[in-house]
Formats: sequence, structure tokens, C-alpha cells
Amino acid sequence: MRKIIISCFLLLFTLHLQAQTGGYQPGQKVEAFTLQTETGQKVALTDHAASKAVVVIFTNALCPYAQLYQKRLQQLNTDYAGKGVKFLFIQSAINTNNTTTKAANDVQYAVDTDQKVSQQWGATKTPEVFVLQPDNGTFTLRYKGAIDDNPQVEGYVKENFLKNALDAIVANQAPAISQKRATGCSIKRF
Repeated sequence: MRKIIISCFLLLFTLHLQAQTGGYQPGQKVEAFTLQTETGQKVALTDHAASKAVVVIFTNALCPYAQLYQKRLQQLNTDYAGKGVKFLFIQSAINTNNTTTKAANDVQYAVDTDQKVSQQWGATKTPEVFVLQPDNGTFTLRYKGAIDDNPQVEGYVKENFLKNALDAIVANQAPAISQKRATGCSIKRF
């Protein structure tokens, strides 16, 4: 009986680990996507091939964690816009009611209606970021995961994972940390 329990535990642990590490990994090329916003405007990753970096954020305005990070992400967007960094916000489902909600301060979401992009990329939380480095029409993943180490209190942040990754890429260097597990609302699959 003990062997069965241990075997079940190991199987569940392995499946959980695979779910957390699925999708694209740092250093891999990612497949471009085209999505639409709530207003029907097309958003294509390839439109940003001339950028220094592209930050793809899987988020949802209904997620409390995404709400805590919204101001920080908007500030990073403002801070890095002049450095050639583009931010793309993708609406991901966090419940079975996959309706879109307009975020504060007019953030425009692209909507991943069929969940193809979030599944392909391995996004499991909202918010979760993927930092891409464009090169001759292709995009290489350089960082994925958490924005920083404290979703609850911005003033207590000790490590700014996203900012550090962007600083490295803007300086033509590889990020020191290429992956950190995201904290947030789980993306629901349906």
C-alpha cells in the first residue's frame, strides 16, 4: 500500500512539474501569433519585429493579482517605450465566463479566445510575462514568468525580474535570470 501511495504522489508531482514547465523555454524561438482586441483590431507579434524587445503579458482584469500589477506594468511600459520595448497584453480566461473586461487606464487587451496562444506558450497564470528578443523576423524567448518577487506590496519588492531582464536585453546582454515561476490566478482551460 505504501508503494502505491508513493507512486501516486510521484506521478502527481511529475504531472504538476510538467504543467509548470510546458510551453516555450528560454532560448527557444516562438511562433508568431495574430489576435484581435475587444474592438476587433488585429494585433500581430510580427508587427513588432523592429523592436528591441517585446513583452507579452498574459493577464486578466478580473484577477486580483493582475490588478495589483497593473500600475507596475503600465509604468514599465512607459519607462521602456523610448528604449524600443513593446508591451502586448493578452486576455486569458481565469474562469468559465471568458468575457472581456476593459482594464483601467485604457490598456488594450488582445483576446486569446480559443486559448491557442496561452497553451502553446505554456502560460499558466495571470499575470505571466514572456520577454522576446526579435532578430530578423523571428522572436527568441529570453525570460518567462514572474514580474517581481512581491505581488502584494510594490514597496517590498526586492527582485524586479522583468525589469532586470529588459535592462539586460536593452544592453545587448542575456538576462541573468531567464525564468521565475509566476504567481497569480490560474488560467482555466476549457
